[in-house]
Parts: sequence; C-alpha cells; structure tokens
Amino acid sequence: MAVPNFKLVQQPDRSFSVSLKTAEGRLKTIDGFDSEHEAQAWVVQTQRMFYEIDPRSRPPSRPDRQP
Repeated sequence: MAVPNFKLVQQPDRSFSVSLKTAEGRLKTIDGFDSEHEAQAWVVQTQRMFYEIDPRSRPPSRPDRQP
C-alpha cells in the first residue's frame, strides 16, 4: 500500500482542505480545516497511520548528524 500524495488547498473563505491522490489515481478532498497548521497536522497523522499499516512505505531514515 503506497502513501497517497497530499496537497493543502486554501479555500475562498480562508479555510483549508487537503486534496489527496491515491496510488491508483483516485482523487479525494477532505474539507473543514480552520488553518493551514490544522490541515498539515492531519496530513502528518495520516502519513503515520499509513506507515504503520505498511512499513515498506516508510521514507528512508536520515543519516545521523555528526557535531
């Protein structure tokens, strides 16, 4: 299962929605976020749930930074 692509969209009333496209090409819009921050938080939480369902879809880990 691949993680969908997410895009934040500001609406004319200044609220936000999240447009997502699945690996199969289906489009879905999630409306009703009061702020960009709220919409972004929803995206992060949804991505985490996808990563738990299919660990192969996790992004590559970042190398440790050396001081």
